[in-house]
Amino acid sequence: MLTNDLLTDDDLTALTGVKPGAHGRSEKIIHILRAAGIYHWLRYDGTVATTWTHVHKAGEATPSGEGSRKKPNFNAVNRAA
Repeated sequence: MLTNDLLTDDDLTALTGVKPGAHGRSEKIIHILRAAGIYHWLRYDGTVATTWTHVHKAGEATPSGEGSRKKPNFNAVNRAA
């Protein structure tokens, strides 16, 4: 069963390999989570938050799945051969 429990700082460190809380670390964590397709948000104190549900549903752009479809890359089609 999936849970909506928030990841602890230790969980985020284990998931991303970056210790949260240090200056500039939130940006690194955000970069890693975005690359993995894990939905997340910033708290008022500037730290990153996500839930285990979002981790297990990696790849969806939003929690409800809205907008999770990738837009076509027309530049790849128009590229000269």
